[in-house]
Amino acid sequence: MDLRLIEYFIAVIDHGGVTRAAQALYIAQPSLSQAIRVLERRLGVELFERTSRGLVLTQDGAAFAVPARRLLADVEHARDRVRDVRDLAAGRLEIAALAALAVDPLPELTAALRHEHPGLLVTVQACEKVTSVAARVRAGEAEVGLTELPVQSETLRCVELLTQETALVLPPSLAAGLPDPVPLEAVAELPFVVEPGTPPAGRVVMECAHRQAIWELVRHGVGAAFLPRAFAESGIDGVVVRSTDPPIHRRIGLVFRAGPLSPAASAFLRVAGDHPAERASSTKSRPAGDSPASS
Repeated sequence: MDLRLIEYFIAVIDHGGVTRAAQALYIAQPSLSQAIRVLERRLGVELFERTSRGLVLTQDGAAFAVPARRLLADVEHARDRVRDVRDLAAGRLEIAALAALAVDPLPELTAALRHEHPGLLVTVQACEKVTSVAARVRAGEAEVGLTELPVQSETLRCVELLTQETALVLPPSLAAGLPDPVPLEAVAELPFVVEPGTPPAGRVVMECAHRQAIWELVRHGVGAAFLPRAFAESGIDGVVVRSTDPPIHRRIGLVFRAGPLSPAASAFLRVAGDHPAERASSTKSRPAGDSPASS
């Protein structure tokens, strides 16, 4: 049914007749009268009784007015929601993120997005492998993926954000006597705390599935770990952060499907492209390597 006919019907009721309703709606009175007749034919009932005093609601008309008003209110509410999503006053963004990037740079990127658009709900899906991030984006389970590059896919678009240094993080007792930077051949002799399934970079002394617990184990002297330098320097107290020789870097970027993006996803790509620019420019000149900590 044409929503406009229902709006006309309610306007006639609220304005007390066709003449005033037509004036309020800026349409001709005959056009409005014809629209009411069309609505009555489609419903199969008479909504108004035509009297010398004008239109009077029939019993059927009074009964129809209740759901008609509810329908118009629901439509207006839906329009408001669409405007909110379009204007980023509301909405939702699903991000598939490589779990290794959950500590850096995901928190600052999502914080920057929420700072600009506090009405957005951001949901993060943690993935252990680059292929899992790409698969979720391809399947539409997430609109944007935060992952290590390159991503082998002919159907996804990629935007590189930054080159991230992976540093060796040690308790002071293990760092004593090590040169700075630490030669990679010397790493093989160190005890490491790693996540299950991580390729060993040295002598694995403990496996732990919880990243925060790994940081605490390093801090308490159990072993070393490979972590993003920026996070290790700002987020973990009481540890020593060393570069390696040769340095370890990995390219970090966003993946998404070709075609139009939602307003929320477009805003995230813009914020992500702007926010880490300073850090990215300070590292992109360094040679890239493969990270022992990558999935």
